[in-house]
Amino acid sequence: MNRSPAALLLLICAALWLSAQAGLLFRAPGLLATYDLPTHRHLAGIQVRSPTALWDDGWYAGHPTYAYPPLAHGLAAALMKRMVPDVGFKIAVAAAYVLSVPVIYVALPVSRHSPLQSRRCS
Repeated sequence: MNRSPAALLLLICAALWLSAQAGLLFRAPGLLATYDLPTHRHLAGIQVRSPTALWDDGWYAGHPTYAYPPLAHGLAAALMKRMVPDVGFKIAVAAAYVLSVPVIYVALPVSRHSPLQSRRCS
């Protein structure tokens, strides 16, 4: 992989920032005050109770559980079954935080062009 030093510096900074965020997640007495973390905790709880449930009656007038990708909630549910539920959920979220940086870094192709530049159709 031929990456610039700036890309490597950005990777290191992003990894440090997300590691700090994951550390704050564990120091908090409950869940962090984000707009969707309680929703994901709720959907992981549904996966603990019924892994194949497609509908959640406990969400106001009902909510389709298949509207969210199941992999993260399935991982969180597996950890929640083996540990204290909030600790298992926090471990799953921290893993997603920290692992997202190297996965995106490796998955993005090396290009001299900005992804925002328009490309000519040939």
